[in-house]
Amino acid sequence: DLDCRKFISSVVHAETCYSGYEAYSEEDFSSDAWELFTIAAEAHKLSHYHDAIEYYREVIEIERSIYNKENQFSLCAAFVGIGHAYRGLQEFDRAKNYFQEAVRIGERAVTMEGGG
Repeated sequence: DLDCRKFISSVVHAETCYSGYEAYSEEDFSSDAWELFTIAAEAHKLSHYHDAIEYYREVIEIERSIYNKENQFSLCAAFVGIGHAYRGLQEFDRAKNYFQEAVRIGERAVTMEGGG
């Protein structure tokens, strides 16, 4: 069961202690999305923020195509990744928007699960 505090805590942890894909688990993603997420995280580590954003967007596209309650964490992680990339580009308003979307995904996930 998803717990709102746990989900939001995960977002906050990722937002404040981002370490690329090491913060996440392969089980949280579809196989294609995980591969792209790891590539995005590596691009991010190398400060290739534009490339990272494109890969994170591909993760979102894949995970949204199979949208269900099980892949909400991967969607959240990709939005957090984009937020961090925009922060690296010093586009703080855009970063904030992506972090806020990650929180909205968490809230929807909890609603889908009937928790909260």
